[in-house]
Amino acid sequence: MVDKETQCKPPTEQMAACRALCLGVVIMRGEFEQVIQAIHEPAVVGMNKGLIADSQAWARREGLASHLTDREKAFLGKPAGAWGPQELAGVKGCAESLGVILWALSLITTLPPPDTPFAQPDVIRRLRLLKPTKDFFQQVKLRAQEEISDSFEVYERLLNDGKEAPLVGERHSALGWLTGHSGNWDWGQ
Repeated sequence: MVDKETQCKPPTEQMAACRALCLGVVIMRGEFEQVIQAIHEPAVVGMNKGLIADSQAWARREGLASHLTDREKAFLGKPAGAWGPQELAGVKGCAESLGVILWALSLITTLPPPDTPFAQPDVIRRLRLLKPTKDFFQQVKLRAQEEISDSFEVYERLLNDGKEAPLVGERHSALGWLTGHSGNWDWGQ
């Protein structure tokens, strides 16, 4: 169990929604980077570099840049096509964290079982990336803190029981942030 004295204030609905959108931008960039590295055809590389520029402009236009972590800013600040294995590996668990946050924002009905990953295309689709964020912010509703805390306790027990599967760890971290057990968002570290 987590010491109550070390708890921080849980994020607001607005903060959680911004965190979800920031994770979405990072995941989307990772997908574009994978395409650039896998397909060396100039037209495909050029198109994906253009999509990267569009996504960065969108994040600035929608006011998300100030909500990015230092690590996310460093990743997104690299030139298109310059991500290496560290950056690509760093975003793998982001879909799990994003899924948990979308669940907390009532955009996903239930959390999948601990051994079943969120479907990345499904969680990304719910964000409506590259479109105005106004509609996204209007449709979110942060679940009751008690419900989020109950889920955190489930994942806390799983970790204490030795279930250190990557899905469990990622979800536990996201739920820890949502409940105020972790004040910083520090994915992948």
